[in-house]
Amino acid sequence: MIISAESAAPPSDLSASESARSRPPPLLPPEPAKPHRVLALFNLSVPENIPLLLFPILFIPSLLLSVPTCYFMSAFSLTCILLSAHLAGYLFSRFLRLPALIGQLLTGILFAALLPAFTALPPPFFTIPLKTLSLAVLLIRAGLCIKLPTVRPHLSLAVALSFVPFLVEAVAVCGVSVVLLLTFPAAALLACLVGDVSPAVTTPILIELKAKYQRYEAVNTLCTVLLTSSNVNSVVAIHAFYIVFAITFNTGSPWVRVAIGIAEVVIGAGSGFFLGRLLRYVLTRPSPHPPSNLLSTSLLIMFCYILAAFGKLYNLSGGGALATLTFAVGFVNPKHCHTPPIAALPSRNGIDTDMISDNCRFLWVNMLETVLFSLLGTTIDFRTFSTSTFLYGLVIISCGVVARFASSFLCSHFFSRPRLHPKISAFVAIAWLPKATVQ
Repeated sequence: MIISAESAAPPSDLSASESARSRPPPLLPPEPAKPHRVLALFNLSVPENIPLLLFPILFIPSLLLSVPTCYFMSAFSLTCILLSAHLAGYLFSRFLRLPALIGQLLTGILFAALLPAFTALPPPFFTIPLKTLSLAVLLIRAGLCIKLPTVRPHLSLAVALSFVPFLVEAVAVCGVSVVLLLTFPAAALLACLVGDVSPAVTTPILIELKAKYQRYEAVNTLCTVLLTSSNVNSVVAIHAFYIVFAITFNTGSPWVRVAIGIAEVVIGAGSGFFLGRLLRYVLTRPSPHPPSNLLSTSLLIMFCYILAAFGKLYNLSGGGALATLTFAVGFVNPKHCHTPPIAALPSRNGIDTDMISDNCRFLWVNMLETVLFSLLGTTIDFRTFSTSTFLYGLVIISCGVVARFASSFLCSHFFSRPRLHPKISAFVAIAWLPKATVQ
């Protein structure tokens, strides 16, 4: 008698195979819903993040409750400027393949040139809170990408890029300005202003580059070091400006200003890092009702805004900016540096720093970048310019750019361990060219 293989199979195997055939195929994950046309126009492709826009929107009604009715026109003019600038930024990035900030800046310049009375309507207590919020979110985005275990092996390169290009460019700009018949105090003040790098330009670009090539460790390390150095460079430039200002206008002893600057750095960095760790500890404690990512983002932005506003209120801009940056660094880095950051760990109690970083990016791209660059454009008045002033400024900027490019290239080549390739050093030098005129 011949027994087939099918009849020889155990009954259990037959039942298992039949159940496997009858089991429905696994469902595919649903495709993400396409954004509405209006939402796509304004890059609002994440509807869950729309409540984050309440941050800047709630500033204006809270101020309008305590001011005369005529300031409603100020709110209207500010809204028109911001909406026009955001639309221009979208058109520049979508059709011209240029950074959105160029369209936003040009929109502010056009409003100031064509409608000067309209751009003069928003008072400072409308614009200053929005600018401070923009600065706070920008520093949060930078701080969330700074990993201390990544920066520590390249500390010499980070310190060199924080100080050397600024000092070299400041000396070059000061010398050229004196040759162009400026007084030495005015030339020194101009050198401190021009010698800074622009975190508002470099930080978003480096973050996007880091996210795009996150599987390459070398790119992540380089972007992290550059993010750290660019923000420290801004703090150094701010303190140098205040020291030169005190010497020029006799507003106090320069040694007192130096001592205040050192105290700002120590207290600002220490307090911000400690408060960031404290907030991380509170949010990651075991709880039956864990906080959502939106609540974590809200708390992070609120505390960083308070630190930045406190620094501006008491003329401690450098300490406030440094405290805001280190707050985010303390929030994202673990207690023990040999363990990976919490962005790389499984989220505990609903805390996900990657999602928090995405929320901050959403807020920056859809509102605060427009606020910063459009309002900067409205402060430029070409009626006060002359041909000689423009040519002098062009010569000064050109000499400063050459000095900064050369010093940044040499720093990145000789202070890196191991030595960087000349092409990578050229990339670092190009990343160090944007100027920080916002502060």
